Amino acid sequence: MVGPVGATYASFLGLGVVFTLRAIDAHNMIGMSIHPARVLLNFAVLAGEALVLLAEVPLYGLWTGLITLGIILYNFAGVWAMARILLPKLLGRRGKALVKAIDSLLAPREKQA
Repeated sequence: MVGPVGATYASFLGLGVVFTLRAIDAHNMIGMSIHPARVLLNFAVLAGEALVLLAEVPLYGLWTGLITLGIILYNFAGVWAMARILLPKLLGRRGKALVKAIDSLLAPREKQA
């Protein structure tokens, strides 16, 4: 009836429901908390990025790259916490050295804040 566009909306809705249910389960099982305001802001920025990409504005590759960089920086604490665990597992000693080097770069900024 509505074709690929309908499938896209249905997938989006289904993934939103799954995300919500998993967030509730994670909170109940391990006490992980989801910050709704952060999730909504991330969603809004990603939706804006999708609009930029679909509208094919001039230099859209540059704009989507900058938006992605902004999202990574906004969520850096969580991204880095995950990377600190994964890098040593994936890269062994080199991963541990990389984590140590980046932690030393971040340490002076954390002390000032």
